[in-house]
Amino acid sequence: MARQSDLHVSVPRGARAPRGSGRIGHRDRDQWRRDIALRRHLEALGWTVLQVTQRDLQDPTGFLSDLSAALSR
Repeated sequence: MARQSDLHVSVPRGARAPRGSGRIGHRDRDQWRRDIALRRHLEALGWTVLQVTQRDLQDPTGFLSDLSAALSR
């Protein structure tokens, strides 16, 4: 189900995948449902999925803290 192209950034060795999230990527309900299904699939495989929003890009402090914690697990 998950393809490398579905992930914005991935660290396969550690099974972590930051994913962008926002209105642009969810223009319709079908895309939103596919994204939820993808997240559930990745988590079932043991991946840690970190959502990234526009606000995270503007002030990445919180996201970088979450990413650091995920990478240390």
